[in-house]
Amino acid sequence: MELQKAIQGFVLKLSVEGKSPNYVEWCGHILAVFQRWAGNRKVTDIRPDDVKQYIHYLQTEHIPYGEGHPLHRPTNRLSPHSIKAHWAVLSAFFAWAAREGIVERNIMADVRRPKTPKLLKVGFTAEEVRRLIKAAEAKGGQRAARDKAILLFLLDTGCRISEVVNCRCSDVDFTTGRVKIRGKGAKERFVYLGRAARKVVWRYVNLHRPEPLPGQDYLFLTHDGRQMKRWGLASLLKRLGREAGVENVHAHRFRHTAAIEFLRNGGDVFTLQRMLGHSTLEMVRQYLALVDDDLAAAHRRASPADNWGLR
Repeated sequence: MELQKAIQGFVLKLSVEGKSPNYVEWCGHILAVFQRWAGNRKVTDIRPDDVKQYIHYLQTEHIPYGEGHPLHRPTNRLSPHSIKAHWAVLSAFFAWAAREGIVERNIMADVRRPKTPKLLKVGFTAEEVRRLIKAAEAKGGQRAARDKAILLFLLDTGCRISEVVNCRCSDVDFTTGRVKIRGKGAKERFVYLGRAARKVVWRYVNLHRPEPLPGQDYLFLTHDGRQMKRWGLASLLKRLGREAGVENVHAHRFRHTAAIEFLRNGGDVFTLQRMLGHSTLEMVRQYLALVDDDLAAAHRRASPADNWGLR
């Protein structure tokens, strides 16, 4: 079977299984990159060494966004975590192909998973968020109202970027601050906006939000009433970061900030797990470890016995 046809079958399988549209699209995109590199050869002609060469190509040559895309940068390269994601999708694809009898065995068993650095999940400081809000407000008018609402929405809810752009007006209860979110695996959960975020989002929706086009009744819209796209929101956050002089501004860093501040202010890990939409406590424990480190450092600075020179 040709690679292109096999990829179509795998993507169809994901869709039939009820995987989220974003996940299906993401896997299809990753496999399309692989197909463009490999050519439309037969799946049985692909060897472990081919995949290893492809991983090397991703590390050294591949540019994530093509010419004409707003995020295109000729010097951009995929991060180690993104390359690991390519490896994971290819592993799932070849495992499926083996189960279907398209190939004799899953060749990815002979391709070692790329290593990724264990990065410290650093959130924003209060001062950095104030500078981002100031940068958002600088434009004035409709855009300023929307961009500020997005910043506070991200900060209070800890939502993923796809969850933000897919949120609809009808999902927000401004009386209670409760927001219904459609997360990974089509799982729904509720998150909450505090008083300040609720006020800012309400002002945007009722005073500055453009009239949505038919079928586009999403919470955050472009100036012409269309749904914001993920790359559009990512580009917006990068721009605000440049204008505010804040580095590394992206939606997931707001997620880190929301999680860390939730725990610092007395929240429990089980509630945080539900808030972030994690299926296990593994990721939440990483945030808890960061907060524990904060507490240890604070105690070292504030220890009365040490500061008073007691022996």
